[in-house]
Amino acid sequence: MQLLKHWKETWGSLLIILIPLLYTIEYTKNYVIKLPYHWILSIFLFVWAWIQTNRNFVSKKGLTNKISSLENENGMLKSNLESIPENMVKIFYKSFNLGNEDRVTVYRVKDNEFFIPVGRFSDNPNYKKSGRSKYPIDTGFIGKCWIEEEVIIRNLPNYHKNQEKYIEHVKKKCDIDENVIKGLKMKSRSFYCKRLTFNGDEPIAVVVIESVNNSLQDTTQYNQFLEGPFGKSLVESIKNNLPIGEGGTN
Repeated sequence: MQLLKHWKETWGSLLIILIPLLYTIEYTKNYVIKLPYHWILSIFLFVWAWIQTNRNFVSKKGLTNKISSLENENGMLKSNLESIPENMVKIFYKSFNLGNEDRVTVYRVKDNEFFIPVGRFSDNPNYKKSGRSKYPIDTGFIGKCWIEEEVIIRNLPNYHKNQEKYIEHVKKKCDIDENVIKGLKMKSRSFYCKRLTFNGDEPIAVVVIESVNNSLQDTTQYNQFLEGPFGKSLVESIKNNLPIGEGGTN
């Protein structure tokens, strides 16, 4: 039934099989050889069928290559979409002349259960490194910001000078495990965290500007920048980030 359904594509192959059979089976052979110029006709039909079969083969091969090319283009498009938030984070970082002691990260919420980092930048390669792929929605300064909308932290103790005092101060300001603090690559002393919303009413992410210095620049400028056109574009890029946060940073 499939052969009949696709006869336009398969008739060439059928003739290539059928012509030798006609000369092999005694009953059909007697009828065929009675036809005038039967050898010429058979060769003509065989060559025609062979040409048709090869055309279909080339056509299908071309279609397969085209599908493969489209799949590659789709993969590149997804990759570009995923990279947009990180590029915008870099723009923010450079716009405020942040330095080797600073870092900017965007965490997108998923399933209202945890955060996934979708963009990060720092001139310091150690602070830019990846780590955890997701964060609980209710812990740390990002969890605090998710509830309070904005969090500003300044003048935390220097971890390398007094580890216990640093941990004590951080735990007083947010819910976070001591071992998690010890495992952080960047023991920041100041933070500006802001919750980002889509269309003004759908919280989707938290942006964190942090520094190992004891204070940041005027955080009012950060807020104004994120409330303006740049912030809206950043939110749009986060919203369109597909697949959500895969291959993200930490």
